[in-house]
Amino acid sequence: MESRASYFYIGIFVFGIFFASLFFLIWLSGFSSEEKFVYYQLFTKESTSGLSLKSPVKLLGVDVGSVEEMSIDTSNGIEVKILIKLKEGTPVMQNTYATFTSQGITGLKYIELKADDDYPPLPLSVKEGQIPTIEVRASLLATLSTQSEKIFHILDLIDERLNMVFSETNIENFSAFLRYFANVNKSLEPALNNLSTASQKVAIMADNVSELKSSFSSNLELLEELLMIMNETLSNLEKSPSDIFFKRSKNKLAPGE
Repeated sequence: MESRASYFYIGIFVFGIFFASLFFLIWLSGFSSEEKFVYYQLFTKESTSGLSLKSPVKLLGVDVGSVEEMSIDTSNGIEVKILIKLKEGTPVMQNTYATFTSQGITGLKYIELKADDDYPPLPLSVKEGQIPTIEVRASLLATLSTQSEKIFHILDLIDERLNMVFSETNIENFSAFLRYFANVNKSLEPALNNLSTASQKVAIMADNVSELKSSFSSNLELLEELLMIMNETLSNLEKSPSDIFFKRSKNKLAPGE
């Protein structure tokens, strides 16, 4: 009886240690206190392939929530309605938007929350009893997929224009133009040489004109001196014409001079 009683107490002790350890692990993992979440909804017409329940929701690369529900909504055409829950205190503003991002090459997706810097970070206003909505913007791959037809059409037009520009006829015409331009250049070469010679002669003539102008200026000064001497001589002759034959006489001074 004593051995059975001791085994009973040992079993109770072992089970107590086990449950105490389990409780401690749960408390250590953060489940001891209930964490609060806030729910948001997203609407998108983009394919959600690769996105599933419990897919992470990240803000600047940090896990802040998860995907809780996904369903088809027909209130505004055919859309996918996604319900996400975020940790309470996650900064979600009016300029916050969501995009679908691929996780490497696995094909799986997660939701990335970003802020549009072109708009002020105002608080998100929500009517009581309604789930706030976060705008969804098309990802880069979705944009490329949507615009692929336009891109291919533009590429076809560019290829067509290039084929027209580099057609055999245009290439032959361009070659003929180059040959004609070369011939014209050869024919203009003597004229250009003559023009160069003429310009040199004009430069020499300009130098000669400059020298002639300088000589004329000096001669003009001599002429002015000669005219002044002639004027003085004529003035003297008017006063005493006999000075031509006789010695110039001095004017008699008046009394008192």
